Amino acid sequence: MSNFDPIYATVADISRALEDGTTSAVEIAEKTLSRIENVNPHLNAFVCTTRERAIKEASASDARRERDESFSLLDGVPYAVKDICDVAGIPTMAGSRLLSDHIAERDCTAVRRLAEAGMVMLGKTQTVQFASSINGTNKDFGTPHNPWHREPHLPGGSSSGSAVAVAAGLVPVALGSDTGGSIRVPAALTGITGFKPTCGFLGRGGIRPLSWSLDTVGPLTRTARDAAQLFEVMQGPDPEDESTWSTPRISPIETIDVGIDGLNIVICETIFFDDCDPRIVEAIEAVGRKLSDLGASVSHRAIPVIEEVSRKNLEGTVFCAEAYAENQIFYDQHRDALDPAILYIESGRDISMPKYYRELRKIFDLQRQFSENLGDADAMLTPTTVLTAWPLAKFGSGNANPVPYSRNTGIGNYLNLASASVPCGFDDKGLPIGAMISARSFDDEIAFRIAHSYQQVTDWHQRRPDLSWI
Repeated sequence: MSNFDPIYATVADISRALEDGTTSAVEIAEKTLSRIENVNPHLNAFVCTTRERAIKEASASDARRERDESFSLLDGVPYAVKDICDVAGIPTMAGSRLLSDHIAERDCTAVRRLAEAGMVMLGKTQTVQFASSINGTNKDFGTPHNPWHREPHLPGGSSSGSAVAVAAGLVPVALGSDTGGSIRVPAALTGITGFKPTCGFLGRGGIRPLSWSLDTVGPLTRTARDAAQLFEVMQGPDPEDESTWSTPRISPIETIDVGIDGLNIVICETIFFDDCDPRIVEAIEAVGRKLSDLGASVSHRAIPVIEEVSRKNLEGTVFCAEAYAENQIFYDQHRDALDPAILYIESGRDISMPKYYRELRKIFDLQRQFSENLGDADAMLTPTTVLTAWPLAKFGSGNANPVPYSRNTGIGNYLNLASASVPCGFDDKGLPIGAMISARSFDDEIAFRIAHSYQQVTDWHQRRPDLSWI
């Protein structure tokens, strides 16, 4: 057995160790599964592990490497998936006992693409019921424990388990989904990197939908480079997702080290900073100074259309209409089994088709206005969330969004922006702060470049939670 420790290793670290023969994929899988077995009972990040599949995939990866036939740089790297993603032979419960018997017949597109790259799946992670609440709580299976505090704090949702698993060193990377911030919010609250791609790059086939107009799938990782590696192999036309059929391929890994000299970045004022914790404001200003030091032109200004986008997003017409349509049977026939935190979706029942159509068309109009308002700027810098993680006891239950975690992030879904959240500091309680970097639709490479450049000159993403209480 080698001395290589995969705990808190990045995807890049593991890839190098496998390539130079320091360790094997089977050894990494065994060590990581052991870590999950020991730590997960305290954190509740995983729904289940897939040991048999993991060892089979790891053994195949080692055999390919022996033959010098590795599929990619990710060959042998372990990962986990949010439990709205179909994995053959395993229930896709989407955080609800109502779906315990829903056994997937095949892997979703995202899992299939990662398998084709040689990655090793370790298991499925917790989510809120139907991935439809931003706080990360779960009535049926319990709320994952944010590892940054001994007292239970909100992990953020709905990709709660994926974020906690990466933050606590249970797995180097996990898949999540993002409809209003469900990758970026938990990434911010748990101190890791989360990337919401432009809808159209990464196929959503075989992933339980919530709001087809707003849903995306993406990675939660330790670094922007790791996220770009996964993006690289996950992209491409998906027969089950028409949004991907005409999207050209890009290569964020090829441009991620170009730097940001000459880019124009706007620290977007007004709504993004309203009611924001002063420590978070200070942290975002510090990010702006770092980006300026790296050669970017950083300015402060308002983008007028953002106020209307935020208002439309918070009204939730498109989201609630689509989310109710997707889950109508549960609201109509099993309401008592639903988490009170997701009952707000019932409002979708009363949205008329003409109103839904008008709001859907309005999205495209506001996307055009945003691009015009952004002008010569390449990206926006804002807080991911205006507050850090609340104690679970303070949150209570019965209200979907008493904490405005998705207010900032939901704007990016409405505008279909490429958007990354990266750790950029801590509050007085030692809880993580996230900075959000958002670029125009299909400018995902720019968002990756800025996030990576920032992480090259800071170490927030290298900090680890103190788990000595476990």
